[in-house]
Amino acid sequence: MKKIGKVISSMLLVGSIFFMVSCKTNQPVDPVDPPTPPAPVLKKSISSIQLNTVNVKDTYYLGEEFSKDNLKVTARFTDGTSSDVSDDVIVNSDSFDNTVVGSYPIIISYEYEGRVRRNSYDVTVKSIADMIDPHVVGLEVEKEQVEFSINTELVLTDLKVTAVFSDETTKDLTADDYVIDKGLVDMTQPNIYPLVIKYSENYSQDSASEEVTVKNFVLITVTDPVESISFIEGTTEFEYGSKFSTDDWKVLVTYASGATAEINNTQFSNSTIDTFKSGTINCSVAYKEMDVTKVISVPVKVLPNPNADYHINKSLVASSLGVTEGVQVESNRKQPLPASEVDDFFTLQGTVLKYFKSDKVSVSGVEVAQDGSISFTIEGTSKLTMSVSSNGGTNTSLLKVTNSDGELQHQSTSVPETSVGYISIYSSSTNTTVEFSLPAGTYTITFVSGVDDSTNVSQPTNITATRAGRIASIKVTA
Repeated sequence: MKKIGKVISSMLLVGSIFFMVSCKTNQPVDPVDPPTPPAPVLKKSISSIQLNTVNVKDTYYLGEEFSKDNLKVTARFTDGTSSDVSDDVIVNSDSFDNTVVGSYPIIISYEYEGRVRRNSYDVTVKSIADMIDPHVVGLEVEKEQVEFSINTELVLTDLKVTAVFSDETTKDLTADDYVIDKGLVDMTQPNIYPLVIKYSENYSQDSASEEVTVKNFVLITVTDPVESISFIEGTTEFEYGSKFSTDDWKVLVTYASGATAEINNTQFSNSTIDTFKSGTINCSVAYKEMDVTKVISVPVKVLPNPNADYHINKSLVASSLGVTEGVQVESNRKQPLPASEVDDFFTLQGTVLKYFKSDKVSVSGVEVAQDGSISFTIEGTSKLTMSVSSNGGTNTSLLKVTNSDGELQHQSTSVPETSVGYISIYSSSTNTTVEFSLPAGTYTITFVSGVDDSTNVSQPTNITATRAGRIASIKVTA
């Protein structure tokens, strides 16, 4: 019996474990969030360099040699990072002269992947043998224009130079008093250059004499500005409703020096294109460099919608067309529309009423007044079909379709035209179908009703019988 009890106990224990495992297995699995796509990797480029000159020697006495010791330079990049590049910079101290009292610019350059960024700081040379008072101690130099385009003339007529003396007096100098040293300025290469001004005075005491020369500078920036940009290649034809993209566009940048560079859409900005409107649309492309912005227009073609009727743009239908207390006209019977449907229906001013569905171009039951005209805009090559008639005795109605330039559009059916370009709709109890093949554009339908056959059709006479001419339906299709 004890053995049987142990066996039963064992079986119950195994069953419990199996039940617990089954319950756990049937529990719903928590959904796993899809992995977050990696952020796009932007190309790293140099944006600026910053100088730390706190521990750099910036004051020298006559005869002392220049030193760049303890200069710290930090490069900052477009991805937000920075790096100590003190050992990799080029220090240009060509303007430094330890034999002449004055101030001198020290220009620091750093190159990263073909792009160069520059900065500068100033050092001063002083005299330790000034025994005469007052004596010249420095120059003040001002210049209005300090930035020039490459290969242009360096203008010097706007220089203002003032000598400063030890007793704090000053003297304005003329161009004959000082010497301009342009040797460090190269107008054929973009860079920052010091334009050096020198002034000398002779002093004597007892049997000794000394010529004291002071100098100062202004920094001249020679730039190579963008002269123009032009479209090189890229997709400019898109399917109706597809995604507009400039990812494969390439633009050529031409500089004043004649140098060129090729850029992509990470470097220029552009307007977007609505691909749910077919036709040719200009895409604006802009590129900015050194405060110079150049803009071009690139024609982009959106192909017609192959699966839908062409639509009239409500905002461009006609100046005389507007939302009103809508009236539907069908089979010569006017039927008021509910207020909730007014947005989908329109009426022309006067006695011309027409019924528009908002989702397609479709007009039915249109009565035409003497001076009534219907203007509309279509997208893509389309077919305009009108059912028209002249209902009065011997009367003939005249109808024409013109584009936005007033040019007559000739119909593809065999309805006669008059000498003034109108189509003659003769008196008939049945409707006449008139068809036009029209490219994208804005068109006007003009209908002159009730012209007597005996009247010279080159000068049609309007009459008051507005029911004499009638457009039964208008439709624009692909």
